[in-house]
Amino acid sequence: MTVIAYLLYGDNQMYERELVFSLLSMLRFLKDQNESDSSLSISVISDREREILTHLPTPLPIEQLIVSQGELDGWMRGGAYRHGVKPCALMKALDVYQESVILIDTDTYFVETPLRLIERVSSTSSVMHRFEYWIQDEPMWQPIVERVGDGIELHGITVSRQSPMYNSGVLGVDYSQRSLLDRVFELLSTLYDWSPIFNVEQFAAGVTLHQWTNLLTSDDIVKHYWGYEREFVHSQINRSLMNAKTPFNELMHHPATFAVGYPRQPIKDRLVSKVRGAMQGWNDRYRFAYLSYRTALFYASKDREYANIWATIALEEARMAVGVLDGGSGSGSGSGSGGGSSGAFENNTEFDRVGLSLQRDFEQFQPEAIGSLDWLSGEVKQRWLQFWEQAASG
Repeated sequence: MTVIAYLLYGDNQMYERELVFSLLSMLRFLKDQNESDSSLSISVISDREREILTHLPTPLPIEQLIVSQGELDGWMRGGAYRHGVKPCALMKALDVYQESVILIDTDTYFVETPLRLIERVSSTSSVMHRFEYWIQDEPMWQPIVERVGDGIELHGITVSRQSPMYNSGVLGVDYSQRSLLDRVFELLSTLYDWSPIFNVEQFAAGVTLHQWTNLLTSDDIVKHYWGYEREFVHSQINRSLMNAKTPFNELMHHPATFAVGYPRQPIKDRLVSKVRGAMQGWNDRYRFAYLSYRTALFYASKDREYANIWATIALEEARMAVGVLDGGSGSGSGSGSGGGSSGAFENNTEFDRVGLSLQRDFEQFQPEAIGSLDWLSGEVKQRWLQFWEQAASG
């Protein structure tokens, strides 16, 4: 038996909707499953009973494993590190069920049957979502890279500049490997004290399981969304779950319910962005900002919500491309831009030239024009106006 578990705590209703959507995406593959011969069970680890789960018709029961606020605070190192809850929640589930447990983030959905996923966990193998990078290649990890060099041992785990980073959107181990989770928590605590990097928990899990088990990946089975894509998926989840007239028990039978992700960008706009970018020496980030701007205009008369999301993406990417940062709005990490050097032009054109280009390239979002766009929300308009002020001030 394998337990597929989710962790949900706090009052953010969108996380609860993510959970329901992920469960439905999984259960659609099991709608004909016979409960008596099932090879898996489902558990939601939460800080309280979730009423929506008691009303969710499923072919398998969903158990709710309640944890106290004190436990959560301990897992988060007194609130200092929120992501520390994941390995601790996995330990809790392993202790309770004494079976293989696969902990899955709520911001996921299944594209293949979960029966393929549970096959990847055994007494000798573990599973995470996907390989991401070697820590020596990631700038934010340089403080730890400099400290570990070619290799040091911490809590029985060798950490070096060549250590791998795996994504922990999926994290599964067999009960026989329970003791490895203690090492994971000890390692993340030590590394976090050295440098408080936000994803230190997933590094600690990945490097430990990579050394002590046959670590497999699961991105062919589970889709994990983040960055800009998250905004679109949230919109699509809301449309499927909150606005749908179809009952929950029928949603599992509707493939369209699970058609989520980036909305299409017109071929014409992609071609124009590519050609203009090549002719004018734009880097990837600025080119993606311009493409997002054109895509926002494309959706303006078709889908205002999508249009506003694309307009926000254009703003975030333009900010980062030309170095005009928004102190409170976030950086839009995980964008589809492919990154790029700071500054919009590869030849380091002076900033006043960049300013003129911004006004030309984002013409309909200029201060003189943006007020007439009735499809654009007041919040997005205000943020674009603030951007123009900051760009003008240099």
